[in-house]
Amino acid sequence: MTENNKIRDLKCEVQVRTILQHAWAEIEHDIRYKPEVIASLTKELNRKFAQLSGTLELVDDAFQSIKNESDRINSKNMKELEEKRLGNVSITTESLKRFLDERIGRDDRQGLYSYKLESDMLQVMGFSTLEQVDDCIGGLDSNLISRIIWGSVQGPTARFRGLLLAAMGENYIKRDHDWKRFIDSNENNNNNYSKKSEMHILVMVALDMLFDNNTNREK
Repeated sequence: MTENNKIRDLKCEVQVRTILQHAWAEIEHDIRYKPEVIASLTKELNRKFAQLSGTLELVDDAFQSIKNESDRINSKNMKELEEKRLGNVSITTESLKRFLDERIGRDDRQGLYSYKLESDMLQVMGFSTLEQVDDCIGGLDSNLISRIIWGSVQGPTARFRGLLLAAMGENYIKRDHDWKRFIDSNENNNNNYSKKSEMHILVMVALDMLFDNNTNREK
């Protein structure tokens, strides 16, 4: 363009930095290159700057290595999911979301953090692959169980917990920290219809429903 003729032959430098490198550059420039500071810098201070720079470079490399490994695992998981080899898919936030998108239904209103909570919970409970999860909740209707427990169809992660509750019964309540804490908090409730008894009733209803469905299929 003709209006750019004045700067056509100008040369410039483009710096590409990581967030950590940018933070270090800002701090170093602010401290090290002020006129009043330059005059007072000693060899010892310059050496400390060099040490910090080297340390931050190691940290930056470590962060990049972690990200690369995370990307590799996610890429592998997505490929295994597409090929239905769930036994090779480790439980991560991304792999669980993709699995539940297909198993229960996608809901973009639910953020990744909700799926991270669920993946962390599964690992605490001893699950290591999506095949184990699929075997646990296989054949169950998430919408029906959601209506039984909550009276309506909830979001994907709530329905997923409903599936685990129906499949594992009281074992799920005992092993899942949130449900156990909820029940323990009502342990001293003297009401005839406490939250604790309500949860036990819901478990039995869900299990009865599962037993009836299996019996009908066998017939």
